[in-house]
Amino acid sequence: MRDRSPSVAFSGRSYILPKTATAALPVTTVNLDEVALRIHRVDDRNLLRVIQGRVFTTRMNEYSENVLRDQLGTQVWEGIGEVERTLNEDVVTRLPLGEAIETFEPGVYVATARLPEDEEWDDAATQWFVVTDLGLTTTLADDGLHVFVHGLSDAETREGVALTLLARNNEVLGEAITDAEGYAAFAPGLTRGERGSAPALLTAERGAGDFAFLDLTTPGFDLSDRGVEGRAAPGPIDIFATTER
Repeated sequence: MRDRSPSVAFSGRSYILPKTATAALPVTTVNLDEVALRIHRVDDRNLLRVIQGRVFTTRMNEYSENVLRDQLGTQVWEGIGEVERTLNEDVVTRLPLGEAIETFEPGVYVATARLPEDEEWDDAATQWFVVTDLGLTTTLADDGLHVFVHGLSDAETREGVALTLLARNNEVLGEAITDAEGYAAFAPGLTRGERGSAPALLTAERGAGDFAFLDLTTPGFDLSDRGVEGRAAPGPIDIFATTER
């Protein structure tokens, strides 16, 4: 039997990496000693454009990388990554991000990996990622949008996180700061806009480079098939009536 063809792929579609000194991207290779890597960053103000254009989480080729670099973001690193090699076996290597990116700035990053001899017009192995310690949870109700922020490293609440609510047209609808309980709220009027004024993205920033976001246009978790769909949210008036006996 012939040896397996050389290949490179990232290990999954998840894009949140823990904010630690050892943050790394796992890459799976077959019969390779090195891979050609590029890393781009999309600024937080262009993040909504990337999501709306259905670029976020998609595979990249040279054309889409050029559009990203010239119109939406910045190339922050390019080079060769050394990987371990075991003949004809899948080998997972952790690529240390700290060696390529000294300071993580607000926004989302995308890494592409190719065989050194590959044509750049072909789709590359692609991994979108955000390095953060901020976990966001939201609840939308009649009294507004409620936001809860916890640390991914310890599940503790995060105080002083700057939140920004963006509309579909990228206009800033409102800003808020989380309290000691990691909680903040946006007024109900901000969530009732239509068309371009409808809420689309929530961003969170804390300290230097700790950035996270939540796409508000995607469906939330649907647990109705687990028997926990709960009670429908009441309107402005909610009455519970019962007889004496």
